[in-house]
Amino acid sequence: MSKIEKKVNKEIVNYVVAVLSGTTKSNFKLIAVSNREAKDIKKLTDIDIKDFSRYLIPDSVRHIIKRHGVKGSADSSMQDIDDIAIMEYVLANYDTITLLEKGARPFLNKDGTHAKAVRYQKKINGNYYIAEAIPDTKKKELIVMTAYKSAK
Repeated sequence: MSKIEKKVNKEIVNYVVAVLSGTTKSNFKLIAVSNREAKDIKKLTDIDIKDFSRYLIPDSVRHIIKRHGVKGSADSSMQDIDDIAIMEYVLANYDTITLLEKGARPFLNKDGTHAKAVRYQKKINGNYYIAEAIPDTKKKELIVMTAYKSAK
């Protein structure tokens, strides 16, 4: 078993399969926000996310597959569901995190403006990226929007 295979969360694999088969419409709660991450995001966005929860939602799963799956419109970097299922490893061990200028268009803050978004990057056989929305609302939820990889 490779190092990456050890990082695969089988619950995420099962969730992705359930979303794609239409047997679930619920959100999947991902790992908690680390102190390092909260500090980095506070610097980038001025939003305190210490008490936020993080979710992978069905729309994001479908987006990842549509854009980056086997017949992805952008690439096929996420054609293996196990690649999606290492998402928590990437979030916990990111190398860099950057603010996305465009923000998170489908997600809104409590004042109706577009939520801010960040991109995590981790070097794994090339680069693995996760874009996450940070809506500043009472819900205190981070939403993974997409994930993809670049070539080695």
